[in-house]
Amino acid sequence: MRKVIKLLNVILCASVFCTLIAAVPVLAQPDVIVNDTFDNYEIDDVPDGWEFSHDSKEEGMWARVVEDPDNPENKVLGIATIGPLVKGIRHFDPIGGEIHIKFKLRLAYLYNDCHYIGMLDDLTRILTYQNGWNLWDGEEQHVLPNISVEYDKWLDMEYNIRFSDKTFDIICDGVTWVENYRFKNPDLEHIDNMYFRNGAEMMYIDDVIITNDGDIKTMYTKVTSSAYKINAMYQTIKNIPFETTVDEFLSNLDLVDGVVVEIQNPDGTPYEGRFIVKNLKLVLKSPEGDQEKVYSIHSRPWMASLLTVAYCKDAIIFGLDSRDAVIRGNKAYFRADDESLTAYKEDETIYVPLRAIGEFKGVPVEWNGEEASVTLDNVKLYQNDSAVTKDGVSQNLAGHCVNKNGTIFIPTYWISDMFGFSVLINGNTVIIKENTAFTDSRIEKLVLQEIAERYN
Repeated sequence: MRKVIKLLNVILCASVFCTLIAAVPVLAQPDVIVNDTFDNYEIDDVPDGWEFSHDSKEEGMWARVVEDPDNPENKVLGIATIGPLVKGIRHFDPIGGEIHIKFKLRLAYLYNDCHYIGMLDDLTRILTYQNGWNLWDGEEQHVLPNISVEYDKWLDMEYNIRFSDKTFDIICDGVTWVENYRFKNPDLEHIDNMYFRNGAEMMYIDDVIITNDGDIKTMYTKVTSSAYKINAMYQTIKNIPFETTVDEFLSNLDLVDGVVVEIQNPDGTPYEGRFIVKNLKLVLKSPEGDQEKVYSIHSRPWMASLLTVAYCKDAIIFGLDSRDAVIRGNKAYFRADDESLTAYKEDETIYVPLRAIGEFKGVPVEWNGEEASVTLDNVKLYQNDSAVTKDGVSQNLAGHCVNKNGTIFIPTYWISDMFGFSVLINGNTVIIKENTAFTDSRIEKLVLQEIAERYN
């Protein structure tokens, strides 16, 4: 009888134990997207899923499965070069959600050139330079402090990527280099490749494992445009021409289907005007309201009207903080590749690009790098200096010329002294003319009135 009771107790306990196990929820395991160990390849094989920019051992630029330099029994991926960067891309199906990337890395010694490590376009880029690590976010490089590059040894690299809040971590050998760093492109919905670029000798890669948990989520707040300059990170839309209507502005935006769009005043109230003006906001929301992004709108503040152009054909016309300009009736830009190069006002002094004066006179601006000077016709100016030489006679003027991203700017009050032109400043508009007055005082009044009404 006691044996029967003991047996029943055993059965009962086993039943309860099994019930408890069944009650514990089984957590879903992340999907393994990439698992490259290279051990199942032969030496000199090109591994599946990889694409390389060069593959010529004769030229010294190639990528193949090779022996581990520290363990001949182990096979790894080697990317070799004797000069130009060799790029290796690992393609995979698009993934979003939460992503975990691990790989082993071994670098040959390199100082002034770069190794590019585990690059993820529109997210982040890590590179080596001068024995240090740099993080490039698309705008500039950030040196990772107190972290030197370790050569000729295996490093354990790890990325944690969160599309939920658009942040990532970078960990090396258990040490966190970057934590909760923002994506350089906050509109990124997924990634489908990562890549490496070898800058010298040999780069070794092994045990590339990519796991994914979660689905790709549509970013309704994403916007692009071929007409305007959009920066998703800083949430700005620039280069919108003067007198662009709201309808025209919206038609030039590439928006996600289903997005809710609003144009707002600076105080958040709906904008009901016809034209896009300064300091408006573009608000984009998802249909469910769980996504929202606000872009500041920067319209080009000035563009010469037909009336101004018609009666100023012998003039240069600038708008402050606008890269638009009119030279003898023809529209021009300074420079088209850099919106920061505009006529501007600083400490109550207006600066204009010297190159425009040269185009107006039909004379090239000549640069002398040894003495940091520029010469236009019979006038020589010195970078960041008040010294000016005209017809061989030196003098010092108030202020100084400025080198801004390779373009020389001069104060407007130098123009009369150096080149004999008259300068008319009205609000945001600067007019530089060959003669000292408009040909008709009535026209001058009309032009100034229009400038005051339309451009201030």
